[in-house]
Amino acid sequence: KGSSLAVLKSLSEDLVKEKYENTFNVPNGVIVTTNAYKRLLNDNKDLVKSIEDLKKSTELSTKELKTKCENLMDLISSRELPEDIKREIKVKLSENFSDYEKRLFAVRSSGASEDSEEMSAAGQMTTYLGVKGLDEIYSSVMKCWSSQFSHIAYEYKRGYGQTINTPMAVVIQEMIGCE
Repeated sequence: KGSSLAVLKSLSEDLVKEKYENTFNVPNGVIVTTNAYKRLLNDNKDLVKSIEDLKKSTELSTKELKTKCENLMDLISSRELPEDIKREIKVKLSENFSDYEKRLFAVRSSGASEDSEEMSAAGQMTTYLGVKGLDEIYSSVMKCWSSQFSHIAYEYKRGYGQTINTPMAVVIQEMIGCE
């Protein structure tokens, strides 16, 4: 999703430069890369252990599995983003939006294997709308990352033979009004 949005943004800007009559608007945004997600896991070995435990949970009842998924999501969501990642998000938001603290954002998952010709994971991860301010943005990034471990996402991935823990980027995109 993140790379597709970047391509669309570039294409829309090219169309405007070429003075085409029919153009489209792609809101500005910032992408928190899969490297940031990998860094979070590298710094939190207990998260990695909990993810590995979830991967091995093939014999649990649906109720037990849902509970295990919810517990993992809560564990991830309760963590703080590493300070250097927070700083980088703040810098990138400042570069793109002089008044980012006043704007509303959509914080959206961008999983490396969310969509393919065989499957579409649209709606499997959570999107947060109307996010305002750095603290809400940071929290929403963590919740996006955790959403890949929801029971629905887990079962969907498992049903398609996908890896349960895939690197995930997060798109922080300005919300704009309808035309």
